[in-house]
Amino acid sequence: MPRMLREIIREIVARQADMDVVGDFAAPLPLRDAVVSCDAEFVIAGAEFSGADDVGPLLEEHPDVKVLAVEGDGREAFLWELRPKRVPLGEVSPQTLLHAIRGVRA
Repeated sequence: MPRMLREIIREIVARQADMDVVGDFAAPLPLRDAVVSCDAEFVIAGAEFSGADDVGPLLEEHPDVKVLAVEGDGREAFLWELRPKRVPLGEVSPQTLLHAIRGVRA
């Protein structure tokens, strides 16, 4: 994910009173290592982690974690859950990102 896009997403999340950013990692750090080191409930990742081969093993080991994969151009995102299930979120906006993140608690 481009640095600028990462910073925009981080700022959107950091502005929310009910959310905390617990880490910021760049590839090639494996998703699992990021989740374990930060005890994260939700991970926002770039398109390089958008496939079941990357997300599946993570969700098997950490079934409560949700993974939001944002395409490189920042226009689309997908939400991964243990089911395994990929939920198309459509065009990315601050509201779409926050709705997906808050859905973790539901």
